[in-house]
Amino acid sequence: MKLKWSVDINNIMVKDFLLEMGLSRKLGRLIKLYGFIYVNGIEVYNYYKLVKGDELIVVYFEEGSDYPAVNKKLDIVFEDDYLLIVNKPINLTSMPSNKYLNDNLLSYVKFDLNKKSAGTNPHLVNRLDMATSGLVIITKQGYIHYELQKSELRRFYLAKLENLPLEISGIINLPIGRDETSKIKRKIDFNGKEAITKYKIINKLEKIVDVEIITGRTHQIRVHFSNMDCSIVGDNLYGSSTEKELLYLSCYRLEFIHPITKEKLEINKYPNWYKG
Repeated sequence: MKLKWSVDINNIMVKDFLLEMGLSRKLGRLIKLYGFIYVNGIEVYNYYKLVKGDELIVVYFEEGSDYPAVNKKLDIVFEDDYLLIVNKPINLTSMPSNKYLNDNLLSYVKFDLNKKSAGTNPHLVNRLDMATSGLVIITKQGYIHYELQKSELRRFYLAKLENLPLEISGIINLPIGRDETSKIKRKIDFNGKEAITKYKIINKLEKIVDVEIITGRTHQIRVHFSNMDCSIVGDNLYGSSTEKELLYLSCYRLEFIHPITKEKLEINKYPNWYKG
């Protein structure tokens, strides 16, 4: 589904404009989770402020048919009748977009589920940045996704830093907002959204930290450590001086209650660069 408007209202957030145009709050939430919003050709989020004259395009991938199924091998870590957990490689987007319509994790998953006749409407529960590797949960039916969202999902990452924090462990509680100088960067912004990151140094020699995100803001871990002059190795977007093709950041553990069996699951997958 693709919708297009020429904006005739000043200083209104996208989400409020969509309501003005008659879209339901439920559809607005689905677009936020599974769609894309473009203003004047640039991808934005639903809280972006529109001005008169803006061209707003909303793309929403409806059940089953609006994006391709692509045959690529998945690194499957866990699977049952309801859930699929895969290890996403680096430099792969989680969702389809105009630029990555075929080369994205969801298209690979769709092909895999079609092949198994296990559902054609996969839903991502957690997303990872294109450069970040690690565990991603996919539900095979929409109602499973809804049930899973009711429970707590704990997400743990490993990161290799250029410099270590002064404290061996800590909690970073600094809000994050968009960086106006870039289309994709974020920054510490005291008018931004709450962002909380817990960390613990687990290998001083290799400068590796174990990280749990309490909130899930875009680039949260990368922004928080860059702000402490502890950029992640390979993160040239946020100040890393090390030229690497690999961003040393990976989601290695997920903990949650299974929405159907009510079993507590702890899924682990360590990145190749981590030697334990």
